[in-house]
Amino acid sequence: MTDAPHDDLVIDLIVAVLAVNNYSLERAYALVDSLQRERLTDLKAIRQMDPDEVAQCLQRAGYSQAEFILNLFANRLKRVAEDVSDHRLAQLMAHEESGRTELSKELLLQVHGVGQDVLRNFRTLRS
Repeated sequence: MTDAPHDDLVIDLIVAVLAVNNYSLERAYALVDSLQRERLTDLKAIRQMDPDEVAQCLQRAGYSQAEFILNLFANRLKRVAEDVSDHRLAQLMAHEESGRTELSKELLLQVHGVGQDVLRNFRTLRS
């Protein structure tokens, strides 16, 4: 468990985003400590980075992918961070705490870069 109540939710979302395209959920989750060190579980920090910096952080965190894929996911994380505002994060947390997972799903599907695979990963991590 992390410091703020929403931190675990953000970690689960970031890991869910990274765990697609033949990158397993287990493999992505094993990077959590490294992702935290690189500030890639902090949406505000990601918002302040440019995509190249996000890619470098991903690489330092051990997210090993071909350069094209690494840049693709750096851009995806950047968009997720931009789309998940503090207000949207609070809504998502409220839905999760109250067990309204259908509302969480609807909210997440509005986020650029979140599709069915990410949702499935997110639900797995939240269960």
